[in-house]
Amino acid sequence: MTSHEHQAQETKPEIQTDEHQTEGNEHHALDEFVQGSNQNSEACPDDFVPSLHNQFNSITSDQHDSDHQGPGPSNLQLIASASADTSTLKLLDTAAQSLTALSTCVSSLDQAYACIRDETNITRHHTILIHDQLKNSVDGLDIKIVVLERTLTQRMADELAVVKSQLAALVEGLREFGAAKKGECGQSRPGEGSSGGGPSNVQGRGLSLRGGRGSSSEGGRGPNQRSGDPADPNNIFRYTPWFYMG
Repeated sequence: MTSHEHQAQETKPEIQTDEHQTEGNEHHALDEFVQGSNQNSEACPDDFVPSLHNQFNSITSDQHDSDHQGPGPSNLQLIASASADTSTLKLLDTAAQSLTALSTCVSSLDQAYACIRDETNITRHHTILIHDQLKNSVDGLDIKIVVLERTLTQRMADELAVVKSQLAALVEGLREFGAAKKGECGQSRPGEGSSGGGPSNVQGRGLSLRGGRGSSSEGGRGPNQRSGDPADPNNIFRYTPWFYMG
C-alpha cells in the first residue's frame, strides 16, 4: 500500500467526524429553538399562537407566489428569446413574401416597358419611312410643277408668236386690199367723166358693161379677180384655220 492510500484512509475518518459534528450542531440548535419556543409559550401564551399563524401564512404565501411566478429567471429568458426568435422568423417570412410579390410586379413592369419600347421603335421607324415617302412625293410634285410651268410658258409663247404673225399678215392683207380697192375706184372714175351725155355716153356705158364690169361677171374684175388657188397671195387669209374668209 502506498503513501497516498494511507493519507486517503486517514482523511476519511476526519471527514466522517466533521459530518457527525455538523449533525450534532444542528440537533443542538434545534433543541435550543424548541426550548426557546417553550419558554416563550410559557411566558406569553397569547402571543405565541399568532406568531405561529403568521409564520405559517408567510410560508404558504411564499409557496403561492412561487407557484404564480412560474419558472425561474433563466426559463423566462429562454421563453423570451424563443418568442423573439419566432417574431423575427415571422417578420422575415412576411418580408420574403413582400419581396416576392414586389419582384413579380417589377418583372411585369419590365415586360411592359420592353413592349412599349419595341412599339415606340416600330412607330418611329414607320414615321421615318412615311416622312421619306412624303418628301420624295413632294419633291416629285415640285419637279412636275416646274416642268409643267415651263412647258405651258413655252407653249403660250409659241402660240402668241403664231397669233402675232397671223395678225401681222391680216393687217398686211387688209392694207393690200384697201390699196387695190382705191386703185379700182381711180380707174373707173375717168371713163365715166369723159363719156358725158347723149348717145355717146350710152355707148360708153355699154362698152364698159361688156368689157369692164360685164367681164367681171364672167371671169372676175380684170386684174383684181380672185382665184381658188391656195398658193395665190390674195388667198393667204382665205384658207387659214382661224381667219377663214369665205
